[in-house]
Amino acid sequence: MTVTLLGGEMLQWSDLDGTHGPAPVGSPGAASGPGPALRPLLGAVTGRTLVAGPHAPELIEALTTGAVTVLARGLADAEALDAKLDVTVWAGSLEKVAATPTFDTIVALDGLDRLCSVEAETLDGWDQRLTHLLALLRPGGRLLLGLENLFGLHRLLALPGALGDDDWLVPDDRDPRRPATLAALRDRLAAAGLSTERSYAAYNGVLLSPELLANRDLNGFLSATLATATADFSGEHLADPATLAAQALRHGLATDLAPSWIVVTDRGAATSHTPEAVIGGRPVTATDLPRGRTLEDLLFAAAQQRDLPTMRTLLSTWQNSPAAGVPAAQIVIDPSGALTALAPAGDPLVALRRFAASAIEAGLAHVWPAPADELELTTIIAGMTGRELDPADVPPLPPRPTPGAVRELTATRDRLARELAEARAKHAFYEQQIRSRDAELKRVRQINAVLTATTPGKAVIGSLKAGRRAVRAVVKRGRS
Repeated sequence: MTVTLLGGEMLQWSDLDGTHGPAPVGSPGAASGPGPALRPLLGAVTGRTLVAGPHAPELIEALTTGAVTVLARGLADAEALDAKLDVTVWAGSLEKVAATPTFDTIVALDGLDRLCSVEAETLDGWDQRLTHLLALLRPGGRLLLGLENLFGLHRLLALPGALGDDDWLVPDDRDPRRPATLAALRDRLAAAGLSTERSYAAYNGVLLSPELLANRDLNGFLSATLATATADFSGEHLADPATLAAQALRHGLATDLAPSWIVVTDRGAATSHTPEAVIGGRPVTATDLPRGRTLEDLLFAAAQQRDLPTMRTLLSTWQNSPAAGVPAAQIVIDPSGALTALAPAGDPLVALRRFAASAIEAGLAHVWPAPADELELTTIIAGMTGRELDPADVPPLPPRPTPGAVRELTATRDRLARELAEARAKHAFYEQQIRSRDAELKRVRQINAVLTATTPGKAVIGSLKAGRRAVRAVVKRGRS
């Protein structure tokens, strides 16, 4: 096929190679995005389809519908897609696309921010782009749309970075017509005549419906899932994303703070074609998931209440089970006390040390009998399960895939500074004790030397020696 040039195409630009901003949606390298989790949504795509914006070629190739048209603003991307895929490829800016003919399905999972070129003439705002895109959708058609959350965890925790060459257009969070919440997005689409079939909070590698996230019975599984999804956020952060994601879930904010949202809508009556969630690349429903809380959550709750008997019971149950080597944050305990491991088991000592490190980071180390570092706390926790352990036998934790968060690094620095100050104070005390005892010993030696050198002193010493000889003679006669 041949690439159709619409106008406004960017000649020296690529949204697919990942060098000019985020990787295309649907690729494993898409920072904090759903990645391959989008594939199960493609079953909702039917009829003549427009794929608008940068999508991973593998995602486009997975479409099973008939006629597919792809709109790319970069000429290099359009040529690459044309060479690789059996689809119609348009190169240009969104405002250059004529309103006819209309499409049965429009797929814009990357959102609307990368649909126009730097020379866009009319579509300056998100709402204008949505209006133009909906003009391409036939009555009864379907829209799959993504929207980045400009107040999501990925932005709240990110450190300032150097501006790149993709920052000529920055999403405007002050635009009153750009939806700031998932509810506002659904309302805007409803005003345009589209009913929402399904909506998702999109984290790295997972899609979770708001209804699922609101299910308190699934808090343990969802907390472990979000911790895994956010652990792969790239770069340094102000705080640990996994910890903040779990806290957001407990406070009912996991949907509001998701990095992005995905909606599947119909221009007409909505019919269900999509799952409640997509985790690990497969669709899941609430009935498939374990109920209960994570072991780490229960242990932390007991620690905050200083309930050491409950902690001892939970730790013993954990370490005496086949899940002894699974991190506590990846184990769900149902109301009956049964354990469900969500990750492969490793070395139990590594799992114990990981929990000790988490307890220190959470500020809970003080609930144990004495202040302790990571190694000492691991041995104390092992002792609560009846296991005698030497700190030297505790293996190190595997290195983190990404640099530590600033908040946790700062807390660790402060803790180490306190431990160093305590060690220095002990060292100074011992030094003072040694100097004092040296001075006392020196004084005693001087006294002894004076007594030895004087006549009275010699007489005293002679008398003592004579007395000792007399005692020995008496003892000897007594034995004979």
